[in-house]
Amino acid sequence: MKRSENGKRSYGTGNVTKVGDKYIARGMITGSDGGRRQVRATGQTRAGALAALDTKRSLAAKGVETGPKTVGQYLGEYLDQVKREKRYKTFESYRVCIRRLEPHIGSIRLSALRPGDIERAENALSDSGLSGRSVQQCHTVLRTALERAFKRRDIDWNPASAVNRPKAEKTERSVLTLAEVRTLIEETRGDRFGTLWALLATTGLRLGEALGLRWCDVDLEMRTLTVTQVVQRQAGKGIVIDEPKSEKSKRTIALLDIAVDALRDHSTAMLFDAKLARECGVWTAMDLVFPNWYGTPLEQITVERAWRKTRARLALPAMRIHDLRHTAVSHRVNQGDNVKTVQAFAGHSDVQTTLGVYAHSDFDLQRVSADRLNDAILKAQ
Repeated sequence: MKRSENGKRSYGTGNVTKVGDKYIARGMITGSDGGRRQVRATGQTRAGALAALDTKRSLAAKGVETGPKTVGQYLGEYLDQVKREKRYKTFESYRVCIRRLEPHIGSIRLSALRPGDIERAENALSDSGLSGRSVQQCHTVLRTALERAFKRRDIDWNPASAVNRPKAEKTERSVLTLAEVRTLIEETRGDRFGTLWALLATTGLRLGEALGLRWCDVDLEMRTLTVTQVVQRQAGKGIVIDEPKSEKSKRTIALLDIAVDALRDHSTAMLFDAKLARECGVWTAMDLVFPNWYGTPLEQITVERAWRKTRARLALPAMRIHDLRHTAVSHRVNQGDNVKTVQAFAGHSDVQTTLGVYAHSDFDLQRVSADRLNDAILKAQ
């Protein structure tokens, strides 16, 4: 650290300002190209801030980039970290959000990003026709990314924390009635995908969880199945078998008798199909409950195509295959299951997710509770 004869730092070596509970040191650095520019560094103490500034000066002299970073550059680095830490589908959702935000704020210096910039970006996304729920997801991803930058002292504060979370319109989720669930199970018994429909509509499994289900995970005597793996398509890798979405997703589910019966019939049919495939030399033994004709995992797009045909044939309401999961969970709520039981059944990592997603069943749950109390009062001695 250069100092003048009177003990003070020499001109250009840095000055320090206290901002809140930390110190910011500003000074000039000379890059490997000989150019000079001003930079700043932060620290918990005056000496710490000056030491950080000296470190930046040393790195710049060695050719290490210490100049202003744009939001786009930072979010790219953040996404690389997410890829190493999160599940593939989580990474993909983050990547989509960042790709949507970059055209609006990517060129802004990270240290210069302000709440107004974020609000304008989110308003532009809404005006482009993006759903409120998707804009909310973009906001959450950006706020999380900037919080990491704040903790690393790349920025002095998180500007997203001063922006209100965008509102999202409430959408009523499509679910089958109990009568429609019965029609679906009875009318597709014996079909190639009939057992899959029965399982999705009664267990609340995600499609990837059902396609990853193995016979060793199913206990027909105890009437349970256990989620231990999922099937998904990943960019650059194709179909892969991965771990479930979260620790809570690894769960054991009690099966309805109608699901057990469907699985028994399905097991018998599968033995015949596997025998034919083995004779042709095209069977791969993976123990999957719902494989393709060769024993390997089914493509989700194949299942979705079959669902659309089944739905049309039975004149069922227009709904996604994922809505069979909502059907199963919603009817559990309507039958009076408490929220913790429903959370475990659905495999939600947070009970707030259960409450938020299935709040539409609150009145039905009140009715069940009221009827139970009414019966209890009438039976009281």
